[in-house]
Amino acid sequence: MRQRVLHGGVIDAATTEDVRSILETIKPPQKARIRAPMNIRLDGSGDGQDEVYTVPLGYTFSLRRLVLNISTATSPVDGQVPLNVGSRYVALLRTGVLVEYPVLVSPTGISQVPGYTSWGSDEEPWFRNGEKVEIQAVGMTPNAILIVMVEGLLKEDEHDMWG
Repeated sequence: MRQRVLHGGVIDAATTEDVRSILETIKPPQKARIRAPMNIRLDGSGDGQDEVYTVPLGYTFSLRRLVLNISTATSPVDGQVPLNVGSRYVALLRTGVLVEYPVLVSPTGISQVPGYTSWGSDEEPWFRNGEKVEIQAVGMTPNAILIVMVEGLLKEDEHDMWG
């Protein structure tokens, strides 16, 4: 849109409709399956935290599955790290705020890494409009890498971000 300014000058400015039409061309599909991998480097105490996925504006991400594994320089899969110890846990965070401490399913029957957890469509954690899916690990294998995979559904919000 062109608009007259003082002394006959012309400036270019985008209207709300212009911005909306530009965003329509670059936004994700209305519904998509998301698989977001991340490697989190653990420190000398076995602690680490990182962002795994950021939800685009105007969308809701429903987390359906979380898979965790651990790797060291000497082993691509470094044994089991039980989570039934008081000072050892994995936390699911929404932009730095605790959502829950997931209980991981494993072949041994106890919550441990490697392991996974999944949620049904009526109970899953959800994230919206730029929120970050983050994982925090405490008391894992020192100097290892926590291998994280989150899977879920990304859906366009019923109410658009313009109001």
